[in-house]
Amino acid sequence: MGVKSFYSQLTPQPYDQFRFSLMANVPHLREMMGARYVLCGTNNSPIDGDAKEILATEGYRLYENPHPMGRLTLLHRVAGLANAYVTAAELDTARKFLGKSASLPHLRDRIVNTVNQPNRTYSTVESDSTSLLVLNEWFTPARKVRVNGKNRPVLRVNEWQTAALLPAWKNRVEFEYRPMLFRVLMALNRITIVLLLLFVILAVVRNARASSSKRQSPDQLCS
Repeated sequence: MGVKSFYSQLTPQPYDQFRFSLMANVPHLREMMGARYVLCGTNNSPIDGDAKEILATEGYRLYENPHPMGRLTLLHRVAGLANAYVTAAELDTARKFLGKSASLPHLRDRIVNTVNQPNRTYSTVESDSTSLLVLNEWFTPARKVRVNGKNRPVLRVNEWQTAALLPAWKNRVEFEYRPMLFRVLMALNRITIVLLLLFVILAVVRNARASSSKRQSPDQLCS
């Protein structure tokens, strides 16, 4: 076993994630997505000069980044390796929304996470200018976002991350993973449970009436 045979031992995964693992034409993609560990070949090096080499084998070197991206990150521009790549269809909209935000100091940027669960995260985000909140999770149309209680478009950034544009000052942001198939199956499950309960109740009532009629029949014959 070794580095070269590792990829053939991968566990089953969605096709999009598998395709992402084969993307080698985008430079420093893993660092851009905030990865903690980066595997480099003989002709590559991490973009973070403070990255620490922790393993070397078969011509590959494994580095650990000192400042990996957390689950939530607040940004103010959509260009450059240190920021966010947005799809071509959304780039102009994002740039116009952010405006001159990138040139400001952003001393008041603050993220307070109130709910941090696998399928949802609720946060209070403060900034003195418009911003881009990046959720370091795989982008999927099933992921929804609400800003101050209102549904907002979900942006795809850095190839496979999720993000939302926020207005200036204080915002309540809710990211949730809500796949439609799961919601339909949950609804069917609840409907099935209700129907089974109704069936049980009807069966019990029917048996009770049958037992009551049997007890009453001798008296009716005597009369």
